[in-house]
Amino acid sequence: MGDIIDLLNINRNSGLSIPAIVAPLLTSNDAPSCEQSISIKSMKSSDELDLVTIESEIRKLEDRLVNMKAQYAEKQKHISLCSALSSPIRLFPPEILSAIFIYCIDLREKPYRGPRRKDVPLLLCQVSSSWRRVALNTPELWCRVSFDLIPVSQKLLYWWMPRARNLPLSFQFKYYNKPDRAALYDSLVLPYASRIRHLDLDSWDKVIFSLQEMKSLHSLVLRMSVRQG
Repeated sequence: MGDIIDLLNINRNSGLSIPAIVAPLLTSNDAPSCEQSISIKSMKSSDELDLVTIESEIRKLEDRLVNMKAQYAEKQKHISLCSALSSPIRLFPPEILSAIFIYCIDLREKPYRGPRRKDVPLLLCQVSSSWRRVALNTPELWCRVSFDLIPVSQKLLYWWMPRARNLPLSFQFKYYNKPDRAALYDSLVLPYASRIRHLDLDSWDKVIFSLQEMKSLHSLVLRMSVRQG
């Protein structure tokens, strides 16, 4: 009886077309006659065909929805691109960009910059060709250098140092008495001795012989390690 009640509710709520010959079965529990069975079978076959058509339309709509979502995402990318292309920062003259780049360097938090791709100034050089030109022509970005124990290409450092032009230089050199560090100090630091204003070292034996060459030196930090034993 519950199935019949459900069918009645479906019929009322959905507006399904029920043949008159079948309608009496909705309010009774009688077995269908031959004519009613034929009508029910015909109605079921018709509905099954309609269902196939509807399923096909649903798949088409779903495919269209996927395509429309892809188009929507693509349009969003284009809008973002247009926003970037018309960004006010593109209107900044090189002098303003250069000042902003210098402001990126927080000397209180990190007074020395190592030659790392993910750090200023090399990071700025990777944004665009115009930013690269401005960064390369901003000597303040290149005049404070930290040489630590990460592998450092001498070719990169030889490329780096001239970017500071004639500005005073500041070096932090983690020496650790390693032979390759000694060679790096001799080839990169000593040639610029007359321009060094700030020097931060963790070894004194090299600097003691070159202090007289550092005529612009304002501050010297020597970090002495104490060995136990």
